[in-house]
Amino acid sequence: MPYHVTRSVALSASLLAILAGCSSQDDASVSNFQNVLQTYYDNKAEPVTCIAGTIDEFPYTANKSGISWGLGNKEEQLEALTAAGLVKQSDADTYQLTETGQSAFQPDDGFCFGKMTVAEVTNFTEPSERGGFTISQVNYTVEVEGRPDWSRNETLVDTFGLSESGLRATGLMSRDDTPEQKKMILVKTNNGWVTEREM
Repeated sequence: MPYHVTRSVALSASLLAILAGCSSQDDASVSNFQNVLQTYYDNKAEPVTCIAGTIDEFPYTANKSGISWGLGNKEEQLEALTAAGLVKQSDADTYQLTETGQSAFQPDDGFCFGKMTVAEVTNFTEPSERGGFTISQVNYTVEVEGRPDWSRNETLVDTFGLSESGLRATGLMSRDDTPEQKKMILVKTNNGWVTEREM
């Protein structure tokens, strides 16, 4: 085999070896960290957003004085759910699920939707030792996949404090105007990186 051909083959093999080494699951990289975070959310297998969790059964008889701290009273919540087509009044104080509401309602959780998708890893800290572990803080953004039309109803969005993407912007005692921006500590193990919540 001519020398220049042999050399080209050898260089190609070396390049492939280098590229293969770069894709190790142990590496601190944007692609690795995005995969780790997405796997974490996929394994949770629960909806991204749930609203009206204090209304736990239907038919529901409204208690006009019932308060849900930080989210207005239940009468306002029921009005928003009605506007979004999730419930309907059967008489002055009683509400029943609509067909749309039946598919979205989960006892104890309320009306739920969406799957979390990691849109982008914006940056991460250089891996460092802490408490005997190698860790990195990852900053990233998320999107809500599979958002239904009812969750975009303006009255419902305002009442339950949803962000533009469909995430909860209002908590019990606080407000987060950028819920799509998140951070998490990842920990290096003998099987690659995992989230701190999986340790």
